[in-house]
Amino acid sequence: AAALPDGDASLRAQGPVGAGELAATVAYARKVRGRFRVGAGAKLVQERLGGAQDAGWAVDLGAAARVGPATVGLAARDLGPALEIGGARARLPARVTLGATLRRQEVGPLDVTAAAEATRLAGGRLVPAAGVEVGYWPVVGRTVAARAGVRRGVEGEGARVTLGGGMRWDRLSIDYAWQGLDGAGSGAAHRVGLTWR
Repeated sequence: AAALPDGDASLRAQGPVGAGELAATVAYARKVRGRFRVGAGAKLVQERLGGAQDAGWAVDLGAAARVGPATVGLAARDLGPALEIGGARARLPARVTLGATLRRQEVGPLDVTAAAEATRLAGGRLVPAAGVEVGYWPVVGRTVAARAGVRRGVEGEGARVTLGGGMRWDRLSIDYAWQGLDGAGSGAAHRVGLTWR
């Protein structure tokens, strides 16, 4: 069975037929014994290739705990059965990530934090990444953040720089991220997230 792409290189590849994907997630998280946070998410996933398509399910699992000045977390994503598209089986791009985030530090009116992680992709490749976030909250429950990060490319790609930002209004969060793709004229990937807590 072939594996579905787990990197962004496939976004700039053009083929003879159209392709698309859709994922909807419902998640739940809680504290355990006041120190640990655990969570799980259930996904409905759909892949389309030309006139062929298939839908299935996947699960995300995660746990985090405060360790000194950092919060350390472990997550496994996209765990589930393969999809069948056009008569071929396609494995989901399962991955495992270990990451750490430093406690926020106040710098004047701003909150600054940094994070680092390493992700093991389905094929066994290890992809490290790091980033910083600067937040400003003029009123409790209203936060604006700017983010920048870098991660190692996969399959011979160069390092990837990402830029983004977000806004939180009480229980609603909107996030945006930009990532350039390799090669002149290759364009960029844009990601938008909407979260209700």
